[in-house]
Amino acid sequence: ANEDVSIITLGADITGNIEINRDLTLDLGGLMLTGDGEGSVITVKGGNVTIQNGTVTGGKAVNGGGVYAGDGNLTLVNITDNVADGGKTKAAACGGGIYIDGANVVMNSGSISNNIARSKVVVSSFNPTVTYGGNGGGVYIAKGSFIMDGGNKLYQLMLHCLHILCCDRKVISRI
Repeated sequence: ANEDVSIITLGADITGNIEINRDLTLDLGGLMLTGDGEGSVITVKGGNVTIQNGTVTGGKAVNGGGVYAGDGNLTLVNITDNVADGGKTKAAACGGGIYIDGANVVMNSGSISNNIARSKVVVSSFNPTVTYGGNGGGVYIAKGSFIMDGGNKLYQLMLHCLHILCCDRKVISRI
């Protein structure tokens, strides 16, 4: 992508995962950004980033199926149908929709819906795979902050819509 461009607008639905590490507005143009099913659909590693006017869907990662917010400031809308999945490891999957690992995340509108955090453990070759719930089907906050302001909706297919790792995290909801 051109480093001088600060606004990118989609002209069609896109399938693939992207990484952002600079100031950027990604206008989805009312369309869908669908992950490739291997990793977070959007990984934010820095900058002031806005994802607007569309839906982020189809991601599958251990942490942050839809969005992995590692650093920076992120404003976004509509995170749906993503999976945090521990696979056949003993990893606890976290943040089906959004995994916040240092970033400051704001939602001014939209929804976080139908995301799942699940973990699987293969007990042995003779026993079936055991599936158990992960943490934060919608949002998992390891560090950083999460603000929902306005007519947002946060609902998931499984328990633990919002999971906060420890007490120094900030969550504000003005729904």
